[in-house]
Amino acid sequence: MEFNKKLVCFINTAGIWGGGENWQYETMLDLKDEIDLVSISNPGGKLCMLLKDAGIRTYPFKSKNLSFLNPIKLLRAFILLKRLNPHAVLFNTSNDFKMFTLPAKWAGIKYILYRRDNGKPLRSHLLNKVLLRKGITHLLPCSQFIGKAALSNDVNLFPPSKIDTIYNSINLKKWDSIDATTLSVGRKANEIIFGCIGRLSLEKGQLFLPPVAAKLKEKSHDFRILVAGTGPLKSELESLIIETNVEKHIQLLGFVDSNKSFLNSIDCLIIPSHWEGLSTVAIEAMAMHKPIIAFDVASNSEVVQHGITGLLAKPFDIEEVASQMFRFISSPAELKVMGDRGRKLAEKTFSKEVTNKQLIKYFF
Repeated sequence: MEFNKKLVCFINTAGIWGGGENWQYETMLDLKDEIDLVSISNPGGKLCMLLKDAGIRTYPFKSKNLSFLNPIKLLRAFILLKRLNPHAVLFNTSNDFKMFTLPAKWAGIKYILYRRDNGKPLRSHLLNKVLLRKGITHLLPCSQFIGKAALSNDVNLFPPSKIDTIYNSINLKKWDSIDATTLSVGRKANEIIFGCIGRLSLEKGQLFLPPVAAKLKEKSHDFRILVAGTGPLKSELESLIIETNVEKHIQLLGFVDSNKSFLNSIDCLIIPSHWEGLSTVAIEAMAMHKPIIAFDVASNSEVVQHGITGLLAKPFDIEEVASQMFRFISSPAELKVMGDRGRKLAEKTFSKEVTNKQLIKYFF
């Protein structure tokens, strides 16, 4: 597809590294040969370093939560944007939303895009009303849930007609090309292996796994749960595994350097999180033909279609999750059927080939 070489500027000045920063990096990497791209980023951050290594022009700018109150910072942002004169700007942090919306408007930029992956409601105060109604041209949430949540305190904050969901996604061609060995976990005959991957922290919900395993072993011993990740919850999780007497059924792997190798070693992904924006690892699991079991919270139902690509449980219902795991143990053929459907959904909805085309139309 041919596009005019009009300049598009991605902005992220936080200096941290997380899902939003990874999304920006991967998206710019995918689009850099089709669109003239520049980045405004924190010079001390990983994102800035990676973009420079990829040959993408970057301009340094640091900002914090209250930087938008500094008129000198606002002036610097305006001068930089006026000099670059991009056709569109896109940011995906609340700090940059406050810092750059008005300078972009003053600089005469045609499209001012706010990609939102935060599930909290936008607060209905004067600043947000001004920025959203006078500056932002489109709000691009990464799930329908996040789009609804953004306006849950005030439906009049932003026109619904200018909100469009652009899902988190993965580059399937790149993903499929990655070599993935199987981890040495010693699979036993007839054993179904479930997996959970993520930072070991309260919001990720790994503390649900030992009581789930204890409940499930009352029905079957032909299962194991592999848990990949490190974090502050490790000691508490280890103690709970011993307390519930499920050491034979839960194996803590620590950090694994390849999501694909981990997913290649399991039969079903479990997402016990209290909250998920839109889980990238769930999309990766679908790309690997793996079904998913998750609590029906936040955006999970947009990825896990109950009974089709996986199973959804009532929020934080241990007994229901155990029953759903037993369903797969009792009927392992369903693992392949739901996994294959998940791959088709990933290709249709959660591939970069699809979402990048959706995004590009907002640049021109």
